[in-house]
Amino acid sequence: MNVRLLSRDHTAAPTGTTHLDDSSRALMHSSSRFGDPTRSRENEAMSTTALTIPTQLPIAFRRASIGLVVATSLLAFAIRANAQTSTPPVTLRPVVGALMGTGDQHDALKSAVLVGGQASYAFHPNFAVVGTFGWSPSQDKLSPQQPKLDLYQYDLGIEGRLNDLTTSSSFITRPYAAVGGGGRTYSLRNVPNADAQTNALGYGAIGLDLNHESGKFGVRLEARDNVTGFKGFRGELADRKARNDVQLSAGLTFGF
Repeated sequence: MNVRLLSRDHTAAPTGTTHLDDSSRALMHSSSRFGDPTRSRENEAMSTTALTIPTQLPIAFRRASIGLVVATSLLAFAIRANAQTSTPPVTLRPVVGALMGTGDQHDALKSAVLVGGQASYAFHPNFAVVGTFGWSPSQDKLSPQQPKLDLYQYDLGIEGRLNDLTTSSSFITRPYAAVGGGGRTYSLRNVPNADAQTNALGYGAIGLDLNHESGKFGVRLEARDNVTGFKGFRGELADRKARNDVQLSAGLTFGF
């Protein structure tokens, strides 16, 4: 009896265990079939992310590419602008040349040497403000005594410059044109009761700058046409008359 009961208990345990294992399998199968709500939401989120990443990645890539192109373009423009403005904006020039009257001015004023100085400030790669002062030891040809006179000229103008014509050279070649205005003063030497006479002046000029690529030094050649409101060297004319003369000059350029 005891042996048989033990046998029944021994055999019942595996049967119960098998039943529990079957129930666990059924429960696990049910869970996997219907899904755990939390895991289902996570799976859904992962699935959504997996589906949206491929569509969002090209958009982000395109935006990054456009940003890179814009940044590169701006950098190239800045480098180019910096290269164009690398020459010093302030220049000083001692100048020497000749002043030659034309027409009636040739009959009144002796042609003579002209010396002076010039300063310019480039506020743009192609434009500059330029101021010039000159002195010429000339002579009054209208008077029988033909006394000597000092001619002082001072003006301010705007200058437009072309870009470098010799980019492959170590020198910069830039033609330019300028217009401006100022004044001219005639002062007779050793003539009693002769006051200095000042006339308004306007000019137009063309020229050529030959500078080293650093802009620190160079040469300037200029031809200028001056027009003044002449009233005589003593103010003897009743009305001012337009007089014309030509000015040729050369100067050394020093950049700062």
